[in-house]
Amino acid sequence: MVTDFGVAKALTVSSDERNPDSLTSLGIALGTPSYIAPEQATADPTMDHRADVYSFGAMAYEMLSGKTPFTTRSPQAMLAAHISEKPVALITRQPDVPPRLNELVMQCLEKRPENRPQTANELIKMLDQIVVPAQDGETPADEPTYVAPITPSPDSTRIEKRVGWSQRGNPRPE
Repeated sequence: MVTDFGVAKALTVSSDERNPDSLTSLGIALGTPSYIAPEQATADPTMDHRADVYSFGAMAYEMLSGKTPFTTRSPQAMLAAHISEKPVALITRQPDVPPRLNELVMQCLEKRPENRPQTANELIKMLDQIVVPAQDGETPADEPTYVAPITPSPDSTRIEKRVGWSQRGNPRPE
């Protein structure tokens, strides 16, 4: 689980007109430059939860490719890239990424919030539908290998047994 309550708290405090001593204010970008959404980088006061979908995309991009979507020398240049540049397709940096996963991560990194998945639940459903090949490159015809579902399902036990892990991250005893 990844959380960052500092930004949410800072935004709440900064928008409170009763707190004139705030160290932050509206119109100032808050966040980690590698993962910040374009609307966050421009301090758009109408920013909403879809900025988190963008940040998820940036984090997933790095987890799958080993690099952030925009690698630059300065935080300012990175913020500018999030606002104006399209990242190199994930599948270009990591050809083994399944095409549908590549499409989903790149969709999360869309500049316009309305072009991204609109909710975390929508994103989870899309992730749950992605099928990946087995480690040996072959998938038995009668039983496809799935990315372990994020949401519990009746098939979770079967999938955990096949993949060899449990929800707690511990190997399942045979």
